[in-house]
Amino acid sequence: MKKFLIILTLIFTLPTPSQADDIRDFQIEGMSIGESLLDYYSESKIKSSSQNYYKKKDYIPVWIKDSKYEIYDGVQFHYKKTDKKYKISNIEGIIYYTKNIKDCYQKLNEIDEEFLKFFPNAERVDQGMRSHGQDKTGKSKVKSINYFFKSGDNAYVWCLDWTKKMGYDDHLRVGLKTDDINKWFGTAY
Repeated sequence: MKKFLIILTLIFTLPTPSQADDIRDFQIEGMSIGESLLDYYSESKIKSSSQNYYKKKDYIPVWIKDSKYEIYDGVQFHYKKTDKKYKISNIEGIIYYTKNIKDCYQKLNEIDEEFLKFFPNAERVDQGMRSHGQDKTGKSKVKSINYFFKSGDNAYVWCLDWTKKMGYDDHLRVGLKTDDINKWFGTAY
């Protein structure tokens, strides 16, 4: 049932191809790039959900698991550290696949098929399966497909297959990033 809801939600929340040049038209759990997190959460909730895992602190990651989410197990946001309005620069919906990473790959392919329809003007880059840079053993894997827009923004869908030693759960990420945060991610670690 959850799988069916995910597909329906993707179909009904993604815009038509004529709108697909701006990621701000897309929503994850009803939230979009450029909106204020304060429209959805209190400042205390945002601050208490903030994470600290980047060396460079220009953007602050926020991880929230919320029972009101219909599709995702949790959502991660990034906002600019100096932004008092907490505008969303990056948003990712996350679904855990702790029991079967193959289901994650199947979901990735389904979402990619939908993205192909909704992002006809974006450059699609399938990076295939590769080692995750965070795991120095090279045993943790990531499969990713990215859609790049002329603006520098991008949308993406990834499956992350972590080794037990890394201590993370396998999961799917569906996300949207602005050009500014894309550039920052290259220097954040």
